[in-house]
Amino acid sequence: MSDFLDGKTIVIMGVANKRSIAWGCTRAIMNQGAKVVLTYQNDRIKKSLKRFVPEDLDLLECDVSEDENIEKAFAEIGDRYGKIDGVIHAIAYADKDLSDLRDFLDKQFTELENLPMSELIEQRQRRFRNY
Repeated sequence: MSDFLDGKTIVIMGVANKRSIAWGCTRAIMNQGAKVVLTYQNDRIKKSLKRFVPEDLDLLECDVSEDENIEKAFAEIGDRYGKIDGVIHAIAYADKDLSDLRDFLDKQFTELENLPMSELIEQRQRRFRNY
């Protein structure tokens, strides 16, 4: 019996360490038979990944802070593997100064608290209709 993802190629972006959700996804996808390609942001992260990522797993640099890097990485993936069957985007960014984030979240939650439930549901329905 074959595994669910036999013969599939999945690109996973955002593995930072063994506790990353992206690493859990990587392990589960590999267990289902897929070829996994991990991207990393820079040499520091690559060095960290090499401590726990199996040697036969392909690593490819892709610093998403610049569009050219993304285009280059996916062109290389296309050259190496032909097509890909899925992408997991688990890249996170948090500014070291989280005060702006806290202010933003406080504002969002305050706005949500002041909306009637029917309006919240309508907003969600409008948002999903666009997908």
